[in-house]
Amino acid sequence: MYRVKKLDDSNMATVIKYGINEKKCKSLNLWGNRFTYKSITILTNVLGGNTTLRELDLSHNLLTDQGVEIISHFLSFNTCAIKDLDLSGNDITDDGAQYLANMLTKNQTLKFLSLNKNLITDYGLSLLVKAVKNSNNKLTVLKLESNPDITPNGVEHAINELKENKILQDIYFKHFK
Repeated sequence: MYRVKKLDDSNMATVIKYGINEKKCKSLNLWGNRFTYKSITILTNVLGGNTTLRELDLSHNLLTDQGVEIISHFLSFNTCAIKDLDLSGNDITDDGAQYLANMLTKNQTLKFLSLNKNLITDYGLSLLVKAVKNSNNKLTVLKLESNPDITPNGVEHAINELKENKILQDIYFKHFK
């Protein structure tokens, strides 16, 4: 059986060269690799002036809150074209949710954010909900499936808080406590 080696931080420069600089990709799927915050630093340094990349899938990597802090900071202060961001399965905790919530209060392009299969609790959920509710962001879809520490009470609170929100169209919960 042939097994392909997963990409890691040492491969990010190659991904950027061929996927972003040469091919001008609109969608970059880096799902299921071994990228860490180091790769995110390299990636965000290149994406600053990029106007073509619309979808970025970084799900099931090793980003943790450290990588989320970097990408959140980037998306807060840079005008890029990313509309869809998938950070599922990266061991993101409430600290990461705080970084993302802060970003959502400033970002005007992101429409889809997936945080499935992370470690976000009711507290992190409340931070995200507050950011969506009280800011002028364009987020239409928020996915929080399979975050085992989100409880029915947290879900109920989120739904009640977002009743008046006209922008967010879908929020997904599944497999919670």
